[in-house]
Amino acid sequence: MADLNIDEEENGEFMFDDDVEEHVNKYELCLVGRFLTEKNINTRAMFYHREDMLWVCNGGHWSFDNAMLITSQIPSGEDPLKVPLWFIEIWIQIHDLPTVFMSESV
Repeated sequence: MADLNIDEEENGEFMFDDDVEEHVNKYELCLVGRFLTEKNINTRAMFYHREDMLWVCNGGHWSFDNAMLITSQIPSGEDPLKVPLWFIEIWIQIHDLPTVFMSESV
């Protein structure tokens, strides 16, 4: 500890092990999302672990506090602010639909 000096500039190089990739996707475990609401959302209640992210990605569509949540993983090299969050595919159930409308194209 006696040899530490915050005024000296360090000129050492960082050495990585052979199994460390230098060009990894730093957003690999990140999601971007958008709530379809105008009210404030308690972001501290959101997920913060890899298992939570996988659960959200694999579990379908989510809502939080009655607001639909659109999520997307960030593609490698993509700016998180430019990931489009405008569309979501959902299934709906319509009761008493006339049979003429019961087709895959409709």
